[in-house]
This record gives sequence, structure tokens and C-alpha cells, in this order.
Amino acid sequence: HWAMTLWGCAFEDLLTREFEPDGANIADDYLKRRGWKETPAARAYIRALRKSLMSLYEVSEVIPGRSFLARDLIRGGEPVLISEKSATQTLKAWDRIAARIVPIGEKRILGGGLLPFTMEAADNLIDGLRKAECKRSRRAKLAIDDDTLRSLAHLFTTAWLFDVLPKAMGRDAPRL
Repeated sequence: HWAMTLWGCAFEDLLTREFEPDGANIADDYLKRRGWKETPAARAYIRALRKSLMSLYEVSEVIPGRSFLARDLIRGGEPVLISEKSATQTLKAWDRIAARIVPIGEKRILGGGLLPFTMEAADNLIDGLRKAECKRSRRAKLAIDDDTLRSLAHLFTTAWLFDVLPKAMGRDAPRL
């Protein structure tokens, strides 16, 4: 189960990446060459996923089988309504998740990779981002723009693995 989730996260990270020297992108190239084979809905999803960002969200107001609110803990702002069926069966208010929110028309849905974060792991990730910005106060707002956040997508998977792997292996992480 987690192997496929991690694969999904890595694949979505790849689909949003731009490559030098000309800023080429795999999703754009696929749509240009083979997009005619996809349905209009699938093409719209691929275009929206290509522009999506991985971020850390706080969950609230879960309606099982329908929707939940997600507040971005990194960029701030008001919570947004996410239309989701399967994830809402297990999500609870105040859960922390790393995910991609993909806008499709008037709705927002989740991408394929959703990583549940513990409170401690979420705090560690945010503290690490604050330190990288040389901000000492826990109240200081992070100033990470969309392009920077897009380039940091792998950090969410890494932070999640640092929290989950030692527990899965039955021991604490080594202390350096």
C-alpha cells in the first residue's frame, strides 16, 4: 500500500518538474504527442496536475464520502473545500496530510499521493523550512513562493519517510 502511494508521489513530482535548458515538462509533452487519445476530462486533469503543488495541510470539517476542508500550513490562507470520497473515510479533524490539491473546474480534488503526517513530523517539517529561511519565531510566516514549493516536493516524502520508517522497523531513528 505505502509503496504505491510513494510511487504516486514520486510520479506526480516528476509530472510537475521542468527540465533545462528549455523548461520542458513530461506532462506537456505527453499531451502534445498523445493527448488526443485521452478523454477531455483526463486531459483537464493532467493539465491541472502538472501545475499542482505538494504542500502540508490541516484537515477539518470532514464529511465521510463527500468532502473536507484543507488549510495550507506552509502558504497560509483560508481553508479550501476538497471533494473526496475514499480519503474522507479515514481522515479526522486536525489530521495533517501532505498532498496535491488539483483544481478541476469549480471543484478541488486530491492527487494520487496522500501522506498522513503525525503532528510531530508536521512540526519538524515546518520548523526545518523556517530554519532554511532564517526565521527563528514559530509565529513567523513562511515566505515560500509556488515555484520554490514546487521544487521542494521531494521534501514532503523525505520528511514522511524519516518519521515512518523507524517506527515501521521497530526502533528509533539513529541520533547523530
